[in-house]
Amino acid sequence: MADPHNNPPDPSPNDTRIEKAHWLERAVSLGVAVWIVALVSFLILSQREYDDTSVYFLKILLSFSMAVLVATSAGFINLAFNVPGMAIRAGGAIAVFIFVFTQSPAVPALKLNPKIEMNNITGMDFRSLEAPDNPKFGTSPVAVTVPLGFKNVADKSRNGTWKRSTVKIQMYGKDVTFDSFYFVKLLPGVGGTWLSSGQLSEAKATDLIEGQSFTQEIMHLSQSGPTWGSFLSYLAEQKDPITVSVSAEVDGGWQSRACKFDPTKYAPALAKTVAEYKRLAGYVSVICEV
Repeated sequence: MADPHNNPPDPSPNDTRIEKAHWLERAVSLGVAVWIVALVSFLILSQREYDDTSVYFLKILLSFSMAVLVATSAGFINLAFNVPGMAIRAGGAIAVFIFVFTQSPAVPALKLNPKIEMNNITGMDFRSLEAPDNPKFGTSPVAVTVPLGFKNVADKSRNGTWKRSTVKIQMYGKDVTFDSFYFVKLLPGVGGTWLSSGQLSEAKATDLIEGQSFTQEIMHLSQSGPTWGSFLSYLAEQKDPITVSVSAEVDGGWQSRACKFDPTKYAPALAKTVAEYKRLAGYVSVICEV
């Protein structure tokens, strides 16, 4: 018999239990999703460095939590349907998972990049690759040693890396490039005291620790550069200032500094060495002018 007052029938105990179970399921799922979002946000924004595998799983967690939020939060999807509604709800969650995972930042963007600053060049050393008493002294290659300094100055950054450096000088209208080859410690002496094997090591990539400075004397060599004798002749002929370009590859790209010096300031000392010792000078250490 129909209810004359058109009142809806009282829900059965089974319906009430099912409704409570649905709300409990949604509350637990929503809580877990919010917790995952908060955790991932904390990990990404904290001062930590992650490898590619860690970032990959962070993206999975973030995508999963966003999908759970969409699937369990009322208002996103109409939950009044029965089985079809479940199908639509699942479809929406999967779509959100794929969207968040594929559109989240790329792995390198999730890592804080270092900020490397290169110091100005204050001086450099040109010398023969062979010792002055070597018969091939005048025809040996030229070695250019530059004291290079860097600092990783960015706040909350990861470590950077000095990778390599080059020195470029123009001789007779042609650029000559010298590449980093050794870390050295120069010991000047009469006529150019040369280096022992214990004073040099291979110039390998070096970490630039956050907040710390890196300073090293780096020797640069050229496979097609001038001989030591021709280089000294070039210096003796020049009357105008010479500009040498020094470039270093660090995290974030290349940085360059210039060293400008007046060769006429060193000509008298070079001529005096020839007059007194009857041979070429073994090295020329120049001071860069501002």
